Amino acid sequence: MTHIVDGKSDEFMLPHFINTMVELGRLGNKTPDKGGFYKRKYDKSKTVLNIKSFTYASVSCVKIPFVEQAKQYIREGRYFDAFTEIKKSSEKKADFIRKILCSYVAYSFACVGEVTHKKYGIELIDKAMAYGFNWAPPTLIMQLFGGKKEIIPLLKHYSIEIPNSLLEFSELPLFNPRHGIYFLAK
Repeated sequence: MTHIVDGKSDEFMLPHFINTMVELGRLGNKTPDKGGFYKRKYDKSKTVLNIKSFTYASVSCVKIPFVEQAKQYIREGRYFDAFTEIKKSSEKKADFIRKILCSYVAYSFACVGEVTHKKYGIELIDKAMAYGFNWAPPTLIMQLFGGKKEIIPLLKHYSIEIPNSLLEFSELPLFNPRHGIYFLAK
């Protein structure tokens, strides 16, 4: 990450424990004998990594109500309802998700004029994220949160700088992928 330098470099640095995992060769599915965040036992049960002690412990299935409801909406193709569930939840986990998604939207709009030519606006960044990384395009995330009128107050709430390209964005549907390919609910 030392070669990436932009206005958000510090925000996207990997936590130290990730470097330790790499040094220990704990690369997940690539190293099943060593594990990663999770490690499968021979009896097919999973254990989870304790990032402080770097030991594995048994996993209990935790059901988080807002997540379970959002997953059900996604299974039904009700993506706006799933995002409404995330928006309205008062749980700290939901707040974390909202902040990450808001950061993604703001960062993407901040790249307009730097990563793509300004005349193309956010459209090429949407396509790069969708086709290059198979991520939901930033304008889709914004749309599912309720559009510009909803995302801007969230950005302010999280003290995330609002890029001019977002303020100037017309919200005309520039790129409309199939929602279902980005949101999977098991």
